[in-house]
Amino acid sequence: MNIATNSAQFAQSRRPARLLSALLALALAPAAHAVDYTWLGNASNNNWFSNFTYGANYATFFNWSPSGPPSYGSPANIFIDNNPAKSSKVQIAPFNYVAPSPYCTGLSCGISAGAANLTIDSGDTVVIGGSIPFSDGYYYANGQSRLEMIDTGSGATLVNNGVLRLSSEGNNAVLGITGIVTLSGSGETWLNNGYDASNSRSSYNDKQIIYGVGSAFGSSVGPKLVIDAGHTVRGSGRLGYNNTLSITNHGTVRADGPGELIVGGAYTNQAAFSLINTGLMQATNGSRLRINNRIDNSGGVIEALAGSDVIISEAVTGGTLRSSGSGALRTYGSNSYATYLTGLTLEGHLHLSDGVHANFGAFGATNTIVNNGLISVGGQISGSTPYITGSTLTFYGDTTFAGTGRIEMTDDANNKIAYYGGYINRTPVATLGAGQVLTGAGEIKTTLINQGRIEANGALNALKIGSGGLLTNQGEIVVSGAAPIGLWVNGGQLKNEATLTVEAGSVLSGSVTQTAGVSKIQGTLQDGTFFLQGGLLKGTGTINSTVYNTGGIFAPGTSPGTLTIANYTQTAGDLVLEIDGDAYALQDHLTITGNANFYGGRVVLDFSDYTGGGNLSFADILRVEGTLRLAHPVTGAASVFEVVGLGAGMHADVAWNGNALSVALAPVPEPETWAMLLAGLGLVGAFARKRPVQSM
Repeated sequence: MNIATNSAQFAQSRRPARLLSALLALALAPAAHAVDYTWLGNASNNNWFSNFTYGANYATFFNWSPSGPPSYGSPANIFIDNNPAKSSKVQIAPFNYVAPSPYCTGLSCGISAGAANLTIDSGDTVVIGGSIPFSDGYYYANGQSRLEMIDTGSGATLVNNGVLRLSSEGNNAVLGITGIVTLSGSGETWLNNGYDASNSRSSYNDKQIIYGVGSAFGSSVGPKLVIDAGHTVRGSGRLGYNNTLSITNHGTVRADGPGELIVGGAYTNQAAFSLINTGLMQATNGSRLRINNRIDNSGGVIEALAGSDVIISEAVTGGTLRSSGSGALRTYGSNSYATYLTGLTLEGHLHLSDGVHANFGAFGATNTIVNNGLISVGGQISGSTPYITGSTLTFYGDTTFAGTGRIEMTDDANNKIAYYGGYINRTPVATLGAGQVLTGAGEIKTTLINQGRIEANGALNALKIGSGGLLTNQGEIVVSGAAPIGLWVNGGQLKNEATLTVEAGSVLSGSVTQTAGVSKIQGTLQDGTFFLQGGLLKGTGTINSTVYNTGGIFAPGTSPGTLTIANYTQTAGDLVLEIDGDAYALQDHLTITGNANFYGGRVVLDFSDYTGGGNLSFADILRVEGTLRLAHPVTGAASVFEVVGLGAGMHADVAWNGNALSVALAPVPEPETWAMLLAGLGLVGAFARKRPVQSM
């Protein structure tokens, strides 16, 4: 343990030559046998600033047994009062005022007076620095206060069952780590100067610092702090500073003071982690926890409680991100400098504010994000004014969102779902799992498989499938927004294999390819082509685009109903028209405002639910306002008609009347009249009566 004040005080000790000789001797000699020192505390004069020199020659140290502190580099075990029944407070602060040296202005300014393990009993308090609200002695104002834990080769320990407090009112209050140091015990290491956020002196909390000094003697391993299970580091200030300290937390790191607790690891290469959390890292009491380096959170929890937030600046892999109430987890940065999230569980609210991005699958890793919370994409943070609106989710590796959570994008065209394929040399695939819901507006520019639910519900802007975007729907897509275009396929592709619904008053613009499932158009489908290769297309809205049926079922209405489309071509599959009664409203009606080509498949008239009187004739069930082609001009292939579901004793007469299809019901004629009836129907194709048809 290094108990230090300031380099100028060291100059006052009048022993530089002796200390240099001691250091040289230490470097050349093996470690000495450990000596126990006791820092007595609670001296009769209440003078607890016990690291200053006493006596004319500055040679005798006050309040130590034996006289101390120990010399620099000597392996020593230091105890606070060495009496569990006694509660002592000792304070590390420079006794004499010392002006900063122009040659030593950093964190390491000060005497290096000893190397030791430290034990703080329950009830004991060690203060580094000091502040008025805690009734500390005022000597902290004389200069920087520093405690340095020094690993002399086998690791150093700081067993804290009481309180170790770093308090700054302007000068640095510093805990330095040399080598590998373990911080254990049931107590608390507290970074706090006692002022609340309304007091300007609380701004000095950023001068309460735990940092890495250097490697242990003879080791190439950088400084590392291990926080054991059961121990708590809390408050506001800096845990790790200037990329110098690796930190492994098995206990609790809690931001609960005014301002921020900033956690920063050492600089490492891309494959290594300098921050590891298997315990709890938490923001509470309106505070902020900022994690500045890549963190391996496997087995750990990072949490924001009500009124607090956690800023994740670089990357999190594994573990759980959690929030409660108004607490929020936030990412930081944009593009490749944004936060990377890989293989973790979200339980709470993760916010990507305007101008801020999040990347998934660091270095191209295939991973699963278990989202049982809410990911908000876009939107301002209270009190901030972003230079750009919207936010971006970028996929670096194949990523599956599992769980029962939501991804909510603001109504902003600048929101994006994008990719970077440089690590895996292809477009990463993002999968929205069953139970996940994606809502809002923005642009999809990557391969996205939806097995959950997507709601294009923008009031002003579309959810756009843009250049590079491929949205394959294996779940449910609902277009429900009041925007001029709700879902816009422009430069990308939309493939439906499950359920696609365009609600009344909403618009889907662009081409759709359907291989299975059901598309229900109650609003408007416009522009492009609907490639009906399988499944069912139905609805009572308007299709201002071409329907190309090569193997699906096109069934206008919704048992039954009316639908208008621009153009229709059928080479296979079925066009099904349902007739449930004699009234107009009980019949399907299809109006094709452009051209119609019937080059294959079936035109099915379905009377399965017919409850009419049996005498029916109408000519507007199917009407073509453009050009009607009933056979392919080269192959001659044509659609056939089929009537299903008629009751016994009934038959339907079906014929083209110009560009309209007419249907008449009548009793079954006597056998001798069949030849005359069929000759007069004028049908293109064949006529059948009892062939089954796929249900709708």
